[in-house]
Amino acid sequence: EELADHLPNLTEVLDEGCVELPPDIKAEYERIEAKLANKIASMMFSGGMKLMGTMVQTLLAYPDHPYGWEPRFEGMETVGYWEKPTGDHPELMTRENWRGVVSPWNFDLSKRVMPKEQHVVDICKRHVPQGHRVWVYVQNTQKYNVMPRLQEILTKAGFSCGILNAGDCEPTEREEWVRANGDKYDVILSHPRLVSTGLDLFMREG
Repeated sequence: EELADHLPNLTEVLDEGCVELPPDIKAEYERIEAKLANKIASMMFSGGMKLMGTMVQTLLAYPDHPYGWEPRFEGMETVGYWEKPTGDHPELMTRENWRGVVSPWNFDLSKRVMPKEQHVVDICKRHVPQGHRVWVYVQNTQKYNVMPRLQEILTKAGFSCGILNAGDCEPTEREEWVRANGDKYDVILSHPRLVSTGLDLFMREG
């Protein structure tokens, strides 16, 4: 209402139902959460907050990427913090300066599709036969990038699936990228930030 009177009301369309973590992954998630929370609680007595951001990022990433968590230093815990801030001092990124807290379990998902992944497939199965295109927003696109796995799952389900990475084109060229590539795919995966300013998705002549 602050921009134009004729714009429709903003409504969020939620897909029905919610998806639970598989029991084994949920149990491991809760173990990781407890270990990190307990360590943060003990650190707060001395005013330490170094682990807070790491905890948030770990718990956001693990449900979608419960694999590939390798330790920085052999024999040490995978998730932790630096005793002395590294900042502009990469020479401090040493075994002696690392304080590991927990090592997430790496699940073998090579022959397994998680419920959330299957839910995405089911959404595509409902919409693509109707002539719709589907754009899937993915939060984890860096260290724990889930897009290649999701692309493989969708391809095996019979969909043509493309990925828009941040480095594929300049921000000013993304609309042109959609114009050139959108009609090739049933589904496109990307971080939501790449199209946060709005694009004409899957443009077609006319």
